Amino acid sequence: PASGHASSTSQQQQQQQQQAEGHSLGGRAALPPPFRAELVALAARCAPAAGARQAATILWSARALGLGLGPDPGWVRALLGAALRGAPELGGVGLSNLLYGLAGLELQLEEGERRRLLQAAGELLAAQQQQQQQQQQELEGGADGAAGVQASAAAPAAAAGGDAAAFEPHHVASVLGSLLGLGCSPGPELLRAMLAAATRRPEQLQARDAALLLAHAA
Repeated sequence: PASGHASSTSQQQQQQQQQAEGHSLGGRAALPPPFRAELVALAARCAPAAGARQAATILWSARALGLGLGPDPGWVRALLGAALRGAPELGGVGLSNLLYGLAGLELQLEEGERRRLLQAAGELLAAQQQQQQQQQQELEGGADGAAGVQASAAAPAAAAGGDAAAFEPHHVASVLGSLLGLGCSPGPELLRAMLAAATRRPEQLQARDAALLLAHAA
């Protein structure tokens, strides 16, 4: 009926007006536009000196705060460039934050940027696998006595999840979903590396992480 359509249109217009004024939408408070613009300007000023992890955190925060790209998305590209230049420093947490922020800000990536993001993901996963293999070799060939006991205790602790470089199952699920959302298509080798990282400690793979992996891979 026409009355129902008019009511729906009126509600949409009211929501748009509330968002423009910085009112609460869906139980979440929206920042007033002038303040959002100031935060975008601040992020743009920080971009040239940002390290890889700092750039990733800024982009994650920008999405969480609903900043949007703004009139000039150059600040997002500057932060992406900073993150990619220091990609080996990102680790699982940093890469997850970076991709989450980019996907939420809806930046239209160039083909070269997509390739570099896929490359960074592959290299970080390969570095983690190599580190784990080295730890396992050291553990198996460890010294006797107290040194062996210390090595045995240290190896599980290093893989326990406090290391920002580690890819935990939820990081892998987030990275895969964000890559696909950004139009990046992981090849079979990268997908196998992600699956291996997600299942390396089965006791930490929660049902929601497995469900996300399967949904993204479908």
